[in-house]
Amino acid sequence: MHDETPGLPTCRTPTPDAEDGRGIQLISYGSDAWGVCTHGPGPGKATWFELGR
Repeated sequence: MHDETPGLPTCRTPTPDAEDGRGIQLISYGSDAWGVCTHGPGPGKATWFELGR
């Protein structure tokens, strides 16, 4: 995924009734590795992840 907003994503612990805040948490639980790439053709960043076999 890629966005053009400033700042880096963080892994949060949302409340049970929160409607957002679980994206990076899901990526970290379901992947072998993940990170953020801040260099590219424009502002913002891209989040990447790796899945094992």
